[in-house]
Amino acid sequence: MHLRLILFGSYLGRVSSHMLLAYPPALRYKGNPYSGNDIDYDLTDPLDSDGSNYPCKGSLGLLGTYEATPVANWTAGQIYNMTLEGGATHGGGSCQAAISMDSGASFHVIHSWEGGCPVKGQESSSFSFRLPSDTPASGQAVFAWTWFNLFGNREMYMNCAVITTSGGQSGTETTPFANRPEIYVANINACKNTEGIDTRYPNPGPDLTINDVDAKIPTGPSCPEPTGAGKAGI
Repeated sequence: MHLRLILFGSYLGRVSSHMLLAYPPALRYKGNPYSGNDIDYDLTDPLDSDGSNYPCKGSLGLLGTYEATPVANWTAGQIYNMTLEGGATHGGGSCQAAISMDSGASFHVIHSWEGGCPVKGQESSSFSFRLPSDTPASGQAVFAWTWFNLFGNREMYMNCAVITTSGGQSGTETTPFANRPEIYVANINACKNTEGIDTRYPNPGPDLTINDVDAKIPTGPSCPEPTGAGKAGI
C-alpha cells in the first residue's frame, strides 16, 4: 500500500507540472469535449528535445477526425483570450499565439508576450489578443500557444487547438496576415535560450506585449537574426 501511495503521488506531481492550453481546449486535453478516450496525460510536458513532435506535440494527425472538432468560433478583428493552467510556471517566461491555415505546415504569429507569460505563481492565467482583421476564413484553423520558461531546463512548450475563423477582409492590416512571422523555435534545435533571462523574440510580429524590458534575444548557432521590433499593446 505504501508503494502504491508513493507511485500515485509521483503520478499526480507529474500530471500537474508545467502548463497547458486550457482555452481554447487543446487537442487531446481532458477538458476538450471531443477528446473522448484519446487523452494526453502528459500534455503539460515540453516538446521532445530533438523536435520530433513539433508542431503541436504530434497531435495534428487528428485533423479531420471527431477528436479535432473545432472548439471555438472566432471572428476576425475581435478580441479573444487564451487561458493557461498548470502547477509550475517556472517563473513565467515568454509566449506566442499563432494560427495555421494549412494544417500546421506553417504558423503566423498573431501576438507575442515577452516576459510575464504565464503569470508567475498562478495556476491559471489568461492573455488577451486581437484576431487580425484580415485573418482568412477557415473551418479548420489551428491555434497554437508556445512558451519558453524563465527558469528550469531549456525547453519549448507547445499546445494546439482547432478553431474556425470568419469575417476576414484583406487590406485592413499594416502587416498582412500572410506576412506575419513564423513561430520562434528554440531549445529543440541548436538555438538555446538562456535560463533566468526572458526571451525577447527576434521577430515578434506587429502585435507585442512587453512585460520585461530586460528580455534578451537569444544568440548562437541556428538562432534567427532580428527582423522586426513589433509594437507594444494589444
